[in-house]
Amino acid sequence: MGEYYDMQGNPIDMQEWVVLFGKKERIIKQETLPNGKFVSTVYLGLDHSFGMGGPLIFETMVFPKKGDGHDIDIKRYATLEEAKEGHKRMVEKYYPLDKDLRNKIINILASGIKLLNAVAVRNKLQTKIITYGPKLGEIDGFIVGLEPEVFELADKLIILFEQEIKNA
Repeated sequence: MGEYYDMQGNPIDMQEWVVLFGKKERIIKQETLPNGKFVSTVYLGLDHSFGMGGPLIFETMVFPKKGDGHDIDIKRYATLEEAKEGHKRMVEKYYPLDKDLRNKIINILASGIKLLNAVAVRNKLQTKIITYGPKLGEIDGFIVGLEPEVFELADKLIILFEQEIKNA
């Protein structure tokens, strides 16, 4: 330990590391799971391999809850890509969704999106809901031109979604 690396794994000096470590981009992803566990993946920039292989400069930690300093799991990575994939695996490990629940959630989201689009078309609004991704973790969406009627429906959909997660 003691060697410094940039986010691409290139050796750097301590002054460069201090600058990189101070940037918000060092936080790769952090999220609180519905069960309260907090998953954090960050750029460390310091080699945490302890001389056992190539430099490990990214880390994912799982905590019982946000702000709790006692981790319950930890994994380190050499590359940004490994860190992003490792974060997904930790989320799946600590908040697994069974296949039936996953399908139920996807159906709720799909129904809600159809409803929002139907309201937008019926009211000749400029709103469009865009989604993509074959897996629950890859579903993404955004709303363009959010009119009040659509916002209210989207809010109701989010509440329904949260209730389904709690009931799982």
